[in-house]
Amino acid sequence: SSFAVEEVMKRRLQRHNVPANIEGIPRDLAGAREVAGRSPFKFESWAIFQVPGLVPNTMQVGDGGVDGQGTLADRTEAGEDLVIAQVKAGKATPGHLRDFLFNMRERRVAAGIFITLSNDQVSAPMRRTAGAQGKFRIAGHAEEYPRVQFWSLEEWFQQDKDPRFLPHRPPMTDPYSGKKMVRDLWSRERDDI
Repeated sequence: SSFAVEEVMKRRLQRHNVPANIEGIPRDLAGAREVAGRSPFKFESWAIFQVPGLVPNTMQVGDGGVDGQGTLADRTEAGEDLVIAQVKAGKATPGHLRDFLFNMRERRVAAGIFITLSNDQVSAPMRRTAGAQGKFRIAGHAEEYPRVQFWSLEEWFQQDKDPRFLPHRPPMTDPYSGKKMVRDLWSRERDDI
């Protein structure tokens, strides 16, 4: 699991300045493209793990275009708490986005994150369609969040893989502990693990 390897790197090796040559886990955009071309399902899982709070689906074929999911720490005003994600390494089309939006409606999710490898995979009409899906609020809070968000791994790598460079969303629940994750403290918490 790329997630397990990343955790060992952060918790043990980097903390003690132990050099390690890890192959098969992208360290830059070129590596991400290579993994996407060689092993699309491994790429999907890796990409999902880069968004704190999301986990990849165990079923990768017949998943209805949903590659991962997570849970908001608090429900929306409409009582929703599920977040789903789709990963597109290749060409992303308006049809892919329409299918994703259909899945969002069918599953009654709070938000959807459409993850792409590069910035140019999302067209202006796709961005308008996503924007037309509106926003949501967490019950008892004033801040609004986009219902559909795009997240580019290319931009993430340009930001030196800063975990704060993530879609604008409220705190998520840690999928392993069930505890609320605080976005602003995410990078510090990850280093202290």
